[in-house]
Amino acid sequence: MSHNIKIVDDNSITPAKARWKLLSSVISSLNSDSLVTLNKFSKRNHQGFNLFPKIKLDQSPLALDDVNNKVIDVTLMKTLTNSEICIDKDKHTQKDHYEWHSYDLGDNDYINIRIKIPYYCDMKNSLYSKYSGFLSTGNICVWPAEEVLAYYSLNNSHLFRNKTVCEIGGGMCALAGLFVATKCQPSSVTLTDANLCTMQMIWDRNIHYDKTYDVVLCADCTFDKQIHLHLLHVIRSILKKPSKNNPYKSLFLLCAPQRGGSLQEFISLLETQGDFHVKLLERYDDFVWKVHQQSITENPVHYIPDTHYPLIVQASWRV
Repeated sequence: MSHNIKIVDDNSITPAKARWKLLSSVISSLNSDSLVTLNKFSKRNHQGFNLFPKIKLDQSPLALDDVNNKVIDVTLMKTLTNSEICIDKDKHTQKDHYEWHSYDLGDNDYINIRIKIPYYCDMKNSLYSKYSGFLSTGNICVWPAEEVLAYYSLNNSHLFRNKTVCEIGGGMCALAGLFVATKCQPSSVTLTDANLCTMQMIWDRNIHYDKTYDVVLCADCTFDKQIHLHLLHVIRSILKKPSKNNPYKSLFLLCAPQRGGSLQEFISLLETQGDFHVKLLERYDDFVWKVHQQSITENPVHYIPDTHYPLIVQASWRV
């Protein structure tokens, strides 16, 4: 089988964008039979740190009559009620497919999360819409950095207690924001992403953002250096500044791997502003560090720390 793939010599296209353009061209030219073969080799090699026990449910928990599941559903609905989560049912099409996963958060607390699974035909026909481009990679799967950010947040729940929280670039299900809403007793949680099928927040330094938050969460969103200035503008706009009425320090919490130095470049951009105190954490949790070290030793071919090990960045306004 031959594929017509156009290669454009454009110095403005980053390597990551070039890879996604290539993937877009290949998938657009494949039929469903070809994709079955492609899937054998197109699998993310590092599947994450497995920080939360979870099971895939055979059907929606809302359709189950089991008493125990009703208890779980009440917990989930309470979380959604106390959070500013927008779900537009009119945007779902017949091609949409969902899986329910039940996460065990400890202390007999569970949360059922519905994750959208794109069908092949939806992916192929939508490469230039809701699943398009590498800036929509968060809508393809839950990435390790999102899982680690959720884990770190639960272990540092004091950072969110009675605070207004916003997750930006939440991707497929904004896992960290949902877990914060479930366990960390925030006053409110807002989940956003640039994708049209979410509570949308476009990152653009020409946009004025009105609402501010005590804590802003973000996972694995610094890999494209071309959006750094836009991301910085969003943070400066929505991260609440200390005042007499708000003496508490607000916090920007970023979890991301280095990815070829892109994270460090964004940290440098934050530091050059002069009004942020920035702290980089490499060994922030003993268990995550242990899994990281084991992966380096036991899986050196597929586990690449620069790509797979997320670091934690804490940034707050200088007072």
